[in-house]
Amino acid sequence: MGLQVWPVEQASCLESPACSRRNPGRLQRNPNRIGGAAVDLTAGQLSEIVGELDRIEKDFSELESIIVSNASLTDRLETTGVLTERTARDHAIVGVVGRASGLDQDLRRDRPFAAYDELRVKVVTYRYGDVRARMRVRMDEIHESIRLVREIRLKIPQGPVAAEPGRTPKAGEWALSAVEGWRGEIVYMVMAGENGTVHRCKVRDPSFVNWPAIQWAVPGNIIPDFPLINKSFNLSYAGNDL
Repeated sequence: MGLQVWPVEQASCLESPACSRRNPGRLQRNPNRIGGAAVDLTAGQLSEIVGELDRIEKDFSELESIIVSNASLTDRLETTGVLTERTARDHAIVGVVGRASGLDQDLRRDRPFAAYDELRVKVVTYRYGDVRARMRVRMDEIHESIRLVREIRLKIPQGPVAAEPGRTPKAGEWALSAVEGWRGEIVYMVMAGENGTVHRCKVRDPSFVNWPAIQWAVPGNIIPDFPLINKSFNLSYAGNDL
């Protein structure tokens, strides 16, 4: 399967009628609500999800084998855009970029939230810190995410999918929370206003943390390598500006 065709086909799968039945909305945010989820899934829907992921993983593994066996691509990515472990640690780098530089950290394991205390999360790390290492972390995490979905399907209990608030917070009360997003650690600070409203919400996106470190990965590389380095950091302009 061609490299250009595969992402289009998988995107079509994720926007298929089957996905829409389980989770209507193009941006896939509708199931989220304060206190849990707004949508419960039946056993049949969970089986359908796992079946689709099985097919996606099979196709992705085929693409993966093509990529890792391509000598010219490997030569282009290896030793390109190296971010050393020391630099990553000094800049408190999070997520994929940090794990590709040898930082063994993941909030799903280190400070479990939701049901992650009941799951065994395999944290993927590489020590080379180059573009290829960041690509390999992302690839390995695709497989790990699919494995976790399979495990969740077997362990998920019956019962409520959301918890109602026990009380209305007083104006000025605030809470701080952190979760592991697909780019890395996301931190939320929410302050209550009058009558249970939100007075202030501040989000610290992984891109805000990781962006300053890209300058340390660029020196010594040729100009055409900059787009590779930049995209391997997988930064978000909007996330940085939150």
